[in-house]
Amino acid sequence: MSKIIVIHGIYDTVSETAYCLNGYFHKESREYIPICVKLRDYLHGKAWKFFERYNILSIPFTLGRDPDRYIEVIAITHTHFDAFNFEIGEDIVIGRIKRMRGDTKEIVYETEWVEKEVLLYTYIDKDTRHEIEVHKTIMRKRVKLDNASKPIIKIEIPFIPYNLSKRYRVKQKDGTYNWELVYPYIAMLED
Repeated sequence: MSKIIVIHGIYDTVSETAYCLNGYFHKESREYIPICVKLRDYLHGKAWKFFERYNILSIPFTLGRDPDRYIEVIAITHTHFDAFNFEIGEDIVIGRIKRMRGDTKEIVYETEWVEKEVLLYTYIDKDTRHEIEVHKTIMRKRVKLDNASKPIIKIEIPFIPYNLSKRYRVKQKDGTYNWELVYPYIAMLED
């Protein structure tokens, strides 16, 4: 498995460039982050939405790269609006790259049916003045466990990578439709 590179940065709306987070606040040591055109367009669109709505000129983001498979992924991690922090941004970026590589799998566990008694209702008996509970036995599914109390894996299904050319229709204000990318935050770089 190849190593995933995670970079924290800030996109400056005025200069339309992305800088490394550490160097952004020190003008003498600003480090420019090269980003592919697709992700730069995505950042630019999001930055202008933030500027128009909230008058914010710079947005923080997390960039993930897999240099061996030429995958580049971005996640906007604005702490005030999205309740995201950089740790969550790292998890999002790494998860998207792992799915594109086919590393993550959906695991299906073996299950069994078991009887379970549940409380339906309670009432007070008129003669004895005692509270009486009425129970019902139902069947529930439960994950089977082996001798070491670990779930038994039935099958592992690898996730299908995202279809990066997939688009959806968005209705514009003038009544026309525009086709936009479903996954604008993922880019496959050319060799």
